[in-house]
Amino acid sequence: MALLVAVALGVCGWLSFTPSGRKLCCSSVYKTFPSPDQRFQVAVFRIGWPWRMSPGSSADAPGFVQLQTQDGTVLQEQNIEAVQLVDQVHWEPRSVEIKLIAEWALPGS
Repeated sequence: MALLVAVALGVCGWLSFTPSGRKLCCSSVYKTFPSPDQRFQVAVFRIGWPWRMSPGSSADAPGFVQLQTQDGTVLQEQNIEAVQLVDQVHWEPRSVEIKLIAEWALPGS
């Protein structure tokens, strides 16, 4: 029984305090940027805490961005310090640029 409690506490601690654990349990879509042809999208995810934080702190939360196909398949991913950093996404026929964060080639181009 003590081992089970220790394992449960360890898992809860991992999910609560490590970035990778919070990414699994506490991430949510903050913003999306669809491509002009609707084949792809850049999705910005906010990584929160398992408990409530102070009001107004959602934009400065850490997160990650993903390049996804229209069906949600993840093609690329990049961690970001604050979700508010993603404010300009520029689509080209063969690539997408997230200003100051990433530039990714689009498949099939």
